[in-house]
Amino acid sequence: MATTLSLVACVAFFIAGIVGINSYIRIMKLHNALKESYAILDMHFKRRWDLTSEVLDLIEIHFKDTDTLNEIKDLHIGIYEGLSRQRKISTNMAYTKALKNLIEVCKNTDDIQKGAKEILNNKIEELEKVEERIAKSRTQYNFAVLNYQG
Repeated sequence: MATTLSLVACVAFFIAGIVGINSYIRIMKLHNALKESYAILDMHFKRRWDLTSEVLDLIEIHFKDTDTLNEIKDLHIGIYEGLSRQRKISTNMAYTKALKNLIEVCKNTDDIQKGAKEILNNKIEELEKVEERIAKSRTQYNFAVLNYQG
């Protein structure tokens, strides 16, 4: 009887160990998926930050007094890598709205020389593509967060 009881206890501990290990592996997979999706999103944010610098350099001469340009310039302070995670999140949320306005202003202006306008249009197209990637990456990140929490 004691042998049977100890055998049952060993089997129960073995099963509990397997369940624990499987749970740990699942949590780590979800955690890694979350980290990876944030890294991809952050990469797109960084690309947008760099493109915005290039666009600002191109249009600053022509749009010095616009509210849209000032709003972007206020958000675009410092080096992206130097920002805290919380500052990146808050800045990028405001950036999305402000960049839509800036893109509209840039598309509808004729105040820029032809060569500069062509370069600006290329940068704006690239910026719009990055915005699309950000939207997709946000969806993937939100999905990863939900999976991790659920």
